[in-house]
Amino acid sequence: LWRGGGLPPAHLLRRVFDQAGSYAEAKALLAETPLALPAIFLLSGPGPGDGCVIERLEDRAFVRPAPAAAANHWAEAPEQARPRGQASPERQACLLDRQAAARADFDWLVPPVLNPTTRLAMMAEPAGGRLVARGFEADGPATEVLRLEGSAAA
Repeated sequence: LWRGGGLPPAHLLRRVFDQAGSYAEAKALLAETPLALPAIFLLSGPGPGDGCVIERLEDRAFVRPAPAAAANHWAEAPEQARPRGQASPERQACLLDRQAAARADFDWLVPPVLNPTTRLAMMAEPAGGRLVARGFEADGPATEVLRLEGSAAA
């Protein structure tokens, strides 16, 4: 972990939150900063179409521009790791299929995306200042839907 000199992914995220002044700066930091171990980042920007999935190895990045989705497996760097959990490729395909019509009412949250290991479902829309989230346990919803709109989400 520490031999390569790269940052742990959580430390890189903290750096991005503290230092990046724009979507472009955040994307560059996430894609170019050496990491201590592989990670997958999802980045959303202020405008329509601003977003990407960044699959990171310690010294390489694979960037998929929006529209994109990530589950729990490598799509661009498949030699690195095995899918985690069950049906990860199927979850990613479902997310890609449903994202264009997704609304804040969680109409996109269907099996196999919703499954016994789902713990948090969230939608964030930076341009509109909206965030919607709900917590889950194995047997179903564990929280009410949290909605933050406008200045409350800023």
